[in-house]
Parts: sequence; C-alpha cells; structure tokens
Amino acid sequence: MSQVDITIRAYFTNESVAKSVIKKLRLAAKEHNHDLTKTINSLHEIENHGDHNILDIDEISRKKNCVIIQAYTGRTEPVVWFAASLANLGAPKIYIREQWDEGGSSYYFLNGRRVNKKNYESGKPEKPLSKKDIEINKHLFLPVGRVQVRATLLSHENFGDIYENTLMKFITNNNETFYYKGKGELLRLLSDDFENITEFHASFERGKLEGKYVSFAKRPTQIGFSFNIEKMSKINPRMYGRPVESLETITKCPYCGSSLRSEKAKQCPTCFKSWRDQ
Repeated sequence: MSQVDITIRAYFTNESVAKSVIKKLRLAAKEHNHDLTKTINSLHEIENHGDHNILDIDEISRKKNCVIIQAYTGRTEPVVWFAASLANLGAPKIYIREQWDEGGSSYYFLNGRRVNKKNYESGKPEKPLSKKDIEINKHLFLPVGRVQVRATLLSHENFGDIYENTLMKFITNNNETFYYKGKGELLRLLSDDFENITEFHASFERGKLEGKYVSFAKRPTQIGFSFNIEKMSKINPRMYGRPVESLETITKCPYCGSSLRSEKAKQCPTCFKSWRDQ
C-alpha cells in the first residue's frame, strides 16, 4: 500500500463559521507547505503534533456548513489526531475516511470525541462510562473503533446445543487476550493447513465469560492466514518444498512495521524511509 487517500468532512454550526474557517485553513496551508497537521495546529494546537506523519493537502472546499479536506499520505496510524482541534474550531460533527488499494477505514466524531456510526448518525453521544466501568475496561483489550490486530490462537472449544459455534481465545503481541465467539472465516485458523497466527480487522466489545468480563472481537474481516509449511510441503513438495516466509519471519520496516521486499532491503516501499547509511 503506497498511498492512503484521506477525506475529512467537518460540519460547522452554521455556514458563516464554515466560511471563516475555510479562509483561515487555506491561508495556513500556504504558510505551512500544505502539511495538514501543521496547518490545523497553527489554528488550534494538536497534542504531540510533531510525532505524526506528514499529510499533504490536495484540496480544501466547502459545501454549505461542511468544510471538505482532501489529503494523502503514506501508510500511517489512523489519521484522527486532529479531530479534537477541528472540533475546537467550531465543528461538532466530523467524519474522516481513509482509503487505500486494499480497503479503507471510517472514523466518526461528535464534539471531538470518537463515537460509533450509530451514535454519529443519530447525533447522540455515547453515555459516559461509570467509574466502575472505566476500572474494568482498563484491564481489557478494547481499542476504539475497527482496528487491525495481529494475534496468536491459544485455544478453542465448541459450544451450543449441537456444538454449532466455536469459542476461540487469542493473545496479541502485547500479551493482551481477547475472544471470538461464533462461526465464519476465522474458524479456518483451526485447520492443520495453517499456523496459529493471524491478522484481521475487527471492533472489540466487552462481554462476560464464565462470570468474568472479557474482550470479544466482533465482525472480523480482511483475515490473513499463514500456511503450515511443514504440512503443505508434504502435500505439494514442488510448490512448498522451498522455504516460504510466514507472518513471523517476514522482515519488517523498523519505522512503520510494513513488510520489506527482502532481508537486505535498505528502504521501505510503504513509508519510503531509508537506512542505507546505518
């Protein structure tokens, strides 16, 4: 994935405010070489703005009270760090869309706070968590929104009247556990054809399992599997008889974590950072 296209729709309280903000944005964009993060930061400070990737502004337009910003960048973490600053400029409702060759992600904000799509469309923010809920959630794997996760399958068991569903337990690279309950493509991981390592996109919700609160993965998509090379080489030695990289052995970029073309590569094809002189 060489480029991520970004669309931001910031809905201001009225058309007059939108006209004022778009004028300021265009002037600031010229002063800051069309770097979106620096542009917004010059109008309202973004926390840790120097730690984020450069986002190049392609176009800033307006439709009534909605200011639309088109930008692009290389592969990056979710581009949500400027939402609070846009909200402070007078945009209580913000929609951000990332699009790349393999897919995309959407993010929704009300008054600078990230919410799910249902709450965004209704205009009603989620109810604040109680102190008890906050304490419980601190110990669970509950990232906000749909995220990409890389995890190892630890165990599984069937349940239901005729054992039609499966409960799978996973652990992330950061030793955080979560579960998946149901049926679908993710169950292919139970086949001997694959290793127990996977990557997929999902949202995560709190639930109860045997009386304890745990994290459940919901609606997994874009699921990646790693072949069991030892078994596949016996089935088709001509195709799998040579060493093949698995998810664990692929060489990664030290900056963004993307896969490199080879172990000897000195430049990342995704973020384009180079370490030739190191």
